[in-house]
Amino acid sequence: MSKILLVEEYEAICQVLTDEFADLGHDVWTASPRLNILDLIRTVEPDLVILGVDYQPKHWGDILFDIKRYYYNLPIIIYSSWRQCKSHPAALAADYVVIKSSDFDDLSDKVSRALQTRHNPWPNHGHPAHYPTDPPIHRVH
Repeated sequence: MSKILLVEEYEAICQVLTDEFADLGHDVWTASPRLNILDLIRTVEPDLVILGVDYQPKHWGDILFDIKRYYYNLPIIIYSSWRQCKSHPAALAADYVVIKSSDFDDLSDKVSRALQTRHNPWPNHGHPAHYPTDPPIHRVH
């Protein structure tokens, strides 16, 4: 069973997606984008993050880059009602961008793909390689 962290503003969307992914066997955790997402990731240790993005929010790019900075192997799917999101430069840091719709299949497909191709985001037996307060670790092979 995969653990999904859904960061979404709207409770109704959270409920629908939680039900859909739970039916597929996933453990879904939901959170408001107003919370400290990096602390949540460290606590929950998800296999995947779905980041809900609406109409040009000012800080979603920063959240996305912070997640990738500290948890670079953690797959992130942007789930947005803002169609121009796909062409936004910050979207390049996401693994997939899915436009919100009543059709669950596209999001479900991207979640399956991201989970199949991901690298272990928790290489130290379930613990992050480093925490957001620590500098990134760079190793030369």
